[in-house]
Amino acid sequence: MLFSGTVVTVGRGRAVVTACGVHTAIGKIHDAMAETVEELTPLKKKLDEFGTFLAKVIAVICVLVWVVNIGNFRNPAHGGLLRGAIYYFKVRAREGARGRQRGGGWESMLMRAEPGA
Repeated sequence: MLFSGTVVTVGRGRAVVTACGVHTAIGKIHDAMAETVEELTPLKKKLDEFGTFLAKVIAVICVLVWVVNIGNFRNPAHGGLLRGAIYYFKVRAREGARGRQRGGGWESMLMRAEPGA
């Protein structure tokens, strides 16, 4: 009996093909593996919970940093309350990206943004 990948190094031989594809032994193993359902291990469950918690904490920090700057929204340099809010939203995103590039942590997100910075 020969299987896919069998290498003959010396000699001659004759073979009769009895099955191919999913009808072979290897094809049946593949089907059995495809039917199995992946179970979440306790570690995977805990990591999923931690990831969800961390995302919520980061969202709260971002909102708090934005709220801290509400007093600066009306700055005449921005051209109005809505434009000031949008400006500080963009600054938070930009500073957060810079902090990650520089290897900074959450501290870089808490830096105060000043107009023209």
